Amino acid sequence: MKSVASVMTILLVAVISPVQGQVYRCTGPDGQAIFSQAPCAPDAEIIDIRAAKSDPTSAARMREMARANASETEHRQRLAQAERELRRLEHERRVKLAEVDERHRLMLMEQSRQNDTGWLRSLSKQLREVESLYDPQIKAQHEEIARLRSQGPDL
Repeated sequence: MKSVASVMTILLVAVISPVQGQVYRCTGPDGQAIFSQAPCAPDAEIIDIRAAKSDPTSAARMREMARANASETEHRQRLAQAERELRRLEHERRVKLAEVDERHRLMLMEQSRQNDTGWLRSLSKQLREVESLYDPQIKAQHEEIARLRSQGPDL
């Protein structure tokens, strides 16, 4: 009889005691509050959640809100990363195009100094070499930029 009373006491305490948990609150880049089950920023505010066991939908709603905020935070982080990658690739492409232009300019200056009868053939050959060196890299970066842009906000 004593063990039945102990089991009943444990069950009663389990039913009456509140459900406890923690949610982290952060401020997003747009100033809106973000709630997450895991720290969403180094300065995340910890919020203790206490929902009565008799109201299981309250705890479930809080968990669902935290999951939705975590998903939104992940989405924003992926989008920010893609935007940084896009800016990096665009910068690299501009640098490579500037390098091609500079090499063309230097070759033209050199050829004008030499005043050789075959300079046009030589210049044409050198220009093809420069283009064959840089064109695949520039094309690959252009395709990566187009791919990232096509993904847009669906990242």
